[in-house]
Amino acid sequence: MSEPARWRFGAAEFDELRWELRVAGKVVPMERKPLEVLGHLVRRAGEVVSKDELLDSAWAGRVVVENALSNAVAKLRRAIGDEQQTVLATVPRIGYRLQATVERNAPVERPLPARRLSVYPAVGVLMLAGALMGFALIAYVIHPWKGWLPEDSRDLFIAADFVGGFGLFAVALWRIRQASRPSPAPLAPLNSVLA
Repeated sequence: MSEPARWRFGAAEFDELRWELRVAGKVVPMERKPLEVLGHLVRRAGEVVSKDELLDSAWAGRVVVENALSNAVAKLRRAIGDEQQTVLATVPRIGYRLQATVERNAPVERPLPARRLSVYPAVGVLMLAGALMGFALIAYVIHPWKGWLPEDSRDLFIAADFVGGFGLFAVALWRIRQASRPSPAPLAPLNSVLA
């Protein structure tokens, strides 16, 4: 399969990278399977594509009834307003043909993967920090360690526990803030800057 592209036919445009179908400039909500069928048909525009070939391309390795394909084609026809089957023609007992003139636009540029930081570890650190600070507060109020720590060491231990909890709390909040920021724009290649 070649690089993803934007395919235009009639008032419709199919963007393979985003898996979007637009009709008259508006995105039409569509399930994945009808879009996979459309992707195969636009690559073979003007040709009759057999039902078996379409089933193999969209439902590779899965056992499905032929009705799944006709439902996918019906959804595509409804989306592009092709009730008369002038764009997506049925070839009885064989398959389907995309009869419209198809224009393949330049390959779609793939965006750089977004820098995603998971928030879940930060939430865990946040909970640990809260537990440490709570433990320090309880230890300071109740003094359960009589005899376990010398009196001067107990206050130092409680202070260190509280500071450690506060530090973990600050790190967790920073991580959550970093995860919620959008990714920075990609930098231009150096050779394009120097040219």
